[in-house]
Amino acid sequence: MRLYFAILIALLFFIHTAKADIIVNSQDWRDVYLVLLYAKFKGEEAHYILNLGETDILLKTLSKEKPHKIFESAKKPVINDLKIFMSNYGFTFVEETIFNDYNDLQISLYNAIKEKIKGFIVINPDFGYDAISVFPLAVAEQRWVLFYNKNYENRLLSFLRSNPEKNVIFYGEFLSQPWKKIPNSYEIIYDTPFERNKKVVKEVWEKVNGWIVITNGNYIEKGSLMQAKPILLIRDSPREITNFLKELNVNLIEIIGPENVNFGYRIREISNRTIGVVARVARTFTGDPELRGKMYALDVKPVDVEIHDLRIEKVLWDNNRVVLILKNYGNVKEIFRINAIRVIGEKEYPLRDNNLHIIYPEEYFSIPFYGNFSSVKSIEALITYGNEKLIYKVKNTTTGRYFFSAEIYSFPEIKKPEVLGIFYDDSLEKLWIKVKNPNKKAIWMRAEIYNFNFLGKTIVISSKNVKINPGEGFIPISVYLDSEDLEKNKNLSIAIFYGPSEKIFSGYFILSKTQTIKPQKIEERALEIILILLIVIIAILFAFREKIKNFIK
Repeated sequence: MRLYFAILIALLFFIHTAKADIIVNSQDWRDVYLVLLYAKFKGEEAHYILNLGETDILLKTLSKEKPHKIFESAKKPVINDLKIFMSNYGFTFVEETIFNDYNDLQISLYNAIKEKIKGFIVINPDFGYDAISVFPLAVAEQRWVLFYNKNYENRLLSFLRSNPEKNVIFYGEFLSQPWKKIPNSYEIIYDTPFERNKKVVKEVWEKVNGWIVITNGNYIEKGSLMQAKPILLIRDSPREITNFLKELNVNLIEIIGPENVNFGYRIREISNRTIGVVARVARTFTGDPELRGKMYALDVKPVDVEIHDLRIEKVLWDNNRVVLILKNYGNVKEIFRINAIRVIGEKEYPLRDNNLHIIYPEEYFSIPFYGNFSSVKSIEALITYGNEKLIYKVKNTTTGRYFFSAEIYSFPEIKKPEVLGIFYDDSLEKLWIKVKNPNKKAIWMRAEIYNFNFLGKTIVISSKNVKINPGEGFIPISVYLDSEDLEKNKNLSIAIFYGPSEKIFSGYFILSKTQTIKPQKIEERALEIILILLIVIIAILFAFREKIKNFIK
């Protein structure tokens, strides 16, 4: 009896002190990512589930004698009540944590391991490329990764302020410049997505030698992520990547996914076989007899990826202009340039636009070209676009070519709007372009600034399409500016597009004089709006004074 009691105590002690298998039950890749990073710092095994079939495989490989800890999404679980599901498989030592979303999860997980963390990396939550890129840097420098959701900005800034001793790396583009709102020391890694990826690879390679992992960044693959080797994302050509690897004196790479194997072999050949290639393409198991000896696909968790799909919806013309109507069917902000246009009709007219433009997801943007056109049958257009390099081309979705038919259109006559000034409201973190619509009907407008200085670089920033009623109105652009930014952006080149609808801008102009931003508090503008409303109310009361008198009687 004493022996049995001793064995029982030893078993319970082992279960209590043994490292747990951590399982994340969520459809959101951001939740999966955070739990994997948490497990890496804890030194514990982590797993994610993708569907019922993969869950069945996973549970066959886990030990029932070990403790298990589930992190389950309250909003997007893969399997509801995974703890009960596991108990049906005979698992008894299971702990469960339910969380709302990654905004909550990233704070609670940090609090559980904060003694291990020396700093933070802040990234955008939209796509998986940045998250995958910085994972090995986070491990190497003991930094916790935080997703910067603009809707939860105050909460995140408050969290960073409560940890002022910890350095913060801001990785990516943040026009709201959160580093200027916290006391922490900080670094900024700002470049195109895949140039900043290379910077991180170089930095991690100096700390963690061995080999470099190469993947397309379209999914999380646990094995390659958890080994915390530098991760290079595939975007350049094999030759460019080979040259980059040679600069770092890399002699071994690991290719992730069967779809990338040929890319790896090309690197080996271009390097004259001085760079060895290992490919991770499948899984095998040695424990469970049902799984032993079989080969399974990698269990990868897809992340949000960029979809690039810019199209010309229509080409409209009259005797005074040709208007290209574009729509962004993708999920990422695109920068585009109209390199050349050939108008085809009774005569051929070459057109060109030297400016870079921005178009947001699911948005229309039309570019008018002025001229004297007697007949337009079609156009040939070379438009390049992308969010870092202009590597994509707009093609006719039916023919796959660069020709687009044109249709004659009767554009309504619209008087040119005026720009009354440009000012910045620091309480709302918005740049406001004050305009006047001289027409009797509402028009749609849009503003672009072509020479905005951001972190020492000249970039294009743009408003979205805004409806402006007759009279004065405002076109907002969301951006954070302090006195230093205002000083650097004294002379701005601004273009104004306008037209009868959200889809059609029939006119545009570039301000002949550069504009200077004037700081102005929201109270001043609010007072102006209140005065206008009072005048309108008084006018209405005056117009209906007789009816009001009769009603009172």
